Amino acid sequence: MLLKVFSGSAAAESTSGQLSAQSPQQVSQLPELNYLRAHSAFQAQWQPKQNFQSWQQQARQLLRQSYLGPSELPAIKAELQSREDMGQWLRERWRVQLVLPVWQEVWLLRPKAKTGKQAVALVDSIAAAPIQQYPAVLLLHDHGAEFRIGKEKWFSHSEKMAISQPWSQRYFEGEFFADKLAAAGFIVLAGDAPGFGQRGPLHFDQQQQLAANMQAQGYSLAGLIALEDLQMAQFLKGQADVDPQRVSAVGFSFGAYRVWQLAALSSVIQKAVGVGWFNELNALRTADGNFSKGQSSWLMIHPGLFKLLDIADIAALAIPKPLLIINGAKDPLMPTAGWLRATRRLCDLYNEAQKNGCQQLETKFWQDEGHVFSLATQQLVIAFLKR
Repeated sequence: MLLKVFSGSAAAESTSGQLSAQSPQQVSQLPELNYLRAHSAFQAQWQPKQNFQSWQQQARQLLRQSYLGPSELPAIKAELQSREDMGQWLRERWRVQLVLPVWQEVWLLRPKAKTGKQAVALVDSIAAAPIQQYPAVLLLHDHGAEFRIGKEKWFSHSEKMAISQPWSQRYFEGEFFADKLAAAGFIVLAGDAPGFGQRGPLHFDQQQQLAANMQAQGYSLAGLIALEDLQMAQFLKGQADVDPQRVSAVGFSFGAYRVWQLAALSSVIQKAVGVGWFNELNALRTADGNFSKGQSSWLMIHPGLFKLLDIADIAALAIPKPLLIINGAKDPLMPTAGWLRATRRLCDLYNEAQKNGCQQLETKFWQDEGHVFSLATQQLVIAFLKR
């Protein structure tokens, strides 16, 4: 049988019924992509002589618009499901609706008051007075291609300890940071990003499929995650025993990326800490970099945003809030040169906002650490949050 295959004006013939083999073009070598990379410029970066506060306001609008989804976020719905006495604190399981009318479970730790009774009575009688208030932390979990757990990466005594315990050993030196924060006197909240933990698990190669289907419905996967983080911060602030002037956010890896955009847009978050994710986009957008390969990057890429703003520009939208940025020299995901340039630029932007503004920015670059949230880092973060 003679099979004719036409491609443009050329024809190829095969007497075996098979198409003649042709090596596929590498995405990184497509001329259109190469052109865009060569002509990339962050068109909405702050420029000298530009009023810094006016720039922040305009850039925040660009950031928020890139999330797609609803322009006005709905009222949060929340129902307490259970409460467990964990000794020094209580662990509560809530189900919430944040952006879409779909329930998800979040976990909250409350330190006990000195009487040992206030925390138990608090939710049953919100109007009870006086109520001791505590600083609070929203934890944003990492990615790591481990979709079976999300918030469980932060908490001990979960139903998935067979997975979360080795994860803790690998990245947190065996510690569960939510527990450490609660023991230090913080109220702690965490949930799952879409596809993780109780909202999954996805397979790694399903991330692009989820993102494509969401865009077909007018939503962005990265935008939905960002909007849910905004709503989680509001839910945390709404707890009667939370000090509204001391609400912070802490993220590791993918969670650190989420921290910068959350601090940029949330009036709730007063301090932010990112561990293991800060850099220049151009240092990450190499042909073999994770940010260029699709899949996981769909959880972070907002349509059109990165032709306008770099990562340091997004973090600068949180100025004058105190920020703490931590990374390790042995982190294979975050190039050292890009991290140094990005932190210097962010420091310069703090100083443009106000004299000696960079004093509000703290950075730590561990020479002997990789992509981890080590014990030394945990101690540094808690000290920063307590100040």
